[in-house]
Formats: sequence, C-alpha cells, structure tokens
Amino acid sequence: MIDPRSLLLALFASALGVIVLTPIAMSLARRFRLYDVPNGRKIHSVPVPLLGGLAVLVATFTVLLAAGAFLGLPLDMPRLGFFAGAFVVFVLGLIDDRRGLSVFTKLVGQFLAAALLVLSGNTDGLIGHTPFALALCMIWTVGMMNALNFLDGLDGLAAGTTLLAGLSFAVVGYLSGQPYSALVGASVAGAALGFLRWNWNPARIFLGDAGSLLLGYFLAALGLLSTAGKPSFAHLLVPIIVLGVPIFDITFVVAVRLREGRPISQPGKDHTLHRIFGILRSVRRAVLVFHGASLVLGATAVALAIVAIPTIMVAGTALFALAFVWLGASLSKVPTESSARSDRRAAAHARPARVLPSGAKSAPASARSLRRGAASLAPESEETPSDVLSLRQAGRAR
Repeated sequence: MIDPRSLLLALFASALGVIVLTPIAMSLARRFRLYDVPNGRKIHSVPVPLLGGLAVLVATFTVLLAAGAFLGLPLDMPRLGFFAGAFVVFVLGLIDDRRGLSVFTKLVGQFLAAALLVLSGNTDGLIGHTPFALALCMIWTVGMMNALNFLDGLDGLAAGTTLLAGLSFAVVGYLSGQPYSALVGASVAGAALGFLRWNWNPARIFLGDAGSLLLGYFLAALGLLSTAGKPSFAHLLVPIIVLGVPIFDITFVVAVRLREGRPISQPGKDHTLHRIFGILRSVRRAVLVFHGASLVLGATAVALAIVAIPTIMVAGTALFALAFVWLGASLSKVPTESSARSDRRAAAHARPARVLPSGAKSAPASARSLRRGAASLAPESEETPSDVLSLRQAGRAR
C-alpha cells in the first residue's frame, strides 16, 4: 500500500514541473515556428504555439523516475516498456506537428508504441496472454491515443479530461493496492493540472499532436494497469467508465462519418465538442460540460471499484451505454458546418434543370450572383475567445 502523501507529492511536483517548463516550451515553439495555424475547421482564430506536450513529457518522466526510486519501485521491463512507448508517441506526434505524416505512418508508429507498452508486461492477462488478447490491448492503446487527439479541440478540454481521469485511476489504484498504477495516475493528473495553467481558455499554448497523443497513451496505460490482479471480467469496465468521454466522442465521430459516407480520418467540425460548442456558443461553458461528465463518470467508476460486485458493475455500465446512445442520437441532429456543406452540395446536385423556351439562350450569370454562390459554399467563420495578447507576443517573437 502506497502512502497517500506520496501520491499528493507526486501530483503537485508534476504540476509544478509543467507550470515551470511550459514557458520554455513556448519559447522553443516560437523559435522553431511550431504554431497551430487557424483554418476553416478550427475554432481558434489566431496562431497558437504548440509543444505543450514537451513540458508534460519531461515533468511526468522526472516525477515517475524520482518517485519510483524513492519508493523502491524497480525500473524493470514493464516500466522501461512504458517509458519507451511514451517517448515513441511523443516523437511521432512532434514530427506530425512539424512536417505532417500520413495516416498510415501515424498508425504504424502508434502500434509500435502500443507494442512496447503491452509486450513488455504492462497487462497481467486478465483477458489472457494469447496473441488475440495482446492485439486487443494494443488496439485499446491506439484507440485511446486517437480519442484524446480527437478531443483536443477546445482550450483545456484534453488536459482537464486527463486530470479527472488520472485522479480516478490514482484513487482506484490506491484502494486496490496497486502502487505503480496509483503513482502514474497521480503524476499524469498533476501534469495535466499544471498544463491547465497555460491551456485554459484563452489558451497561450496547445498540446499539439505530440501532447494529445501522449496523454492518450498515458490514459490507455492506466487502463491496462488498473486491471492488474482483478478477479473478474467485470473489472475491465472500470477503465471504460473512467474514459467514457473520449470513448464516446471517437465512437460518435466514426459512426457519423461512416453513416455520411465520409473517410474516418478526414478532418471536420463534426466532433462532439463542435456540436456542444455550437449549442452553448462559449468555449468555457462547453468545456465545463465535458468536465462535469468526466467527473460523474470518474466518481461512478471509483464507487463501482469499491463495491466490486460484478452484477452492479455490469448494470451501471449498461445504464451509461444507454445514456450515451440517447445522447449520440440527440447530438447527431445538431447541425454542423460539415453537414451544412454536405446538404448544400446535395441540394445543388438534386436541383432540377430549368427548361427554356425553344430558341432561348440562358442568360450569363452576373458577377453578383457568382459571388453569392461562392459565399454560400465557403466555410462559415466562427468568432471565439482566444489569447490575443499572447499571440501578439508570439507574432513579435516571429
């Protein structure tokens, strides 16, 4: 059993480390011109420095290595695999932020990181050690990395989700007698808390793909670690409930795109966050809705882990699943820019041709009508709160 004071120390040390390191990451991002530039599918309106993931990586690694040595937790093969996979994820995301990578290349890198995590012994075989079971664990890891990447679209959303999920895993690990799982959960939660100092709306820095993929990797690893030594399959539901928000979002987006016949990897403003933001028209209110859902799910998961009665765990998960189905059906009716543009294209193709009298010629379109037509097909702009002062400073730095 790990001392709860050690967990609190790890949490605050990780938070302080990120708070101190993030300005350095911002300076490096400006020096190497690593910015998230606005476009038609993004909510922010001015370029924002990336590289927030660097502060998260360095702080989390430092705290985990120092705390592990202090607590006598060995740096064995599972720990080395955990660190190696996290480093691969960060480098992969950094290259994608800098140059851009194809979907295939990113998936190859993500599965490599997942293999380092899973095959080094960070799952105890609750679902078995067969190739099929290990493949499922790797798919879980890759899926969660992309789920956090999908969710990283509003200031403070991905970091806040990670903070609440990390705290839930830390509590579950502490109550279950899993010291390393509790330590990782506290350290990751602290890193997310520290990053919120700079990423809360209006954000002064973004995680970038390097950071969002890294946080997703950490949460996937916590999901695997939290099931170690559990007696029944029902305990697999605890990490699913804790991570219900990112799981719901990526499932919803994939289902909508498949229904509309669009590529899953095609960027668009059809995520859950865009729909919630479209209803509330406020970044902070939208993010607080997500965090409220994460808080309820995390508290429920902790309660179920304490009760540890499989029937109740399955019933609770089933209720949340039904609620998510209803929510998905409701959100799918909220219009988005992607759906509006699809409807305009469909209407243009379905418009019947005008029949002209015999011998008549169609009149040429006026410049005004052409401009109106072009404007109707152009993506609609959104004015949202952003860190104007910070980006003015970034502009001077450039």
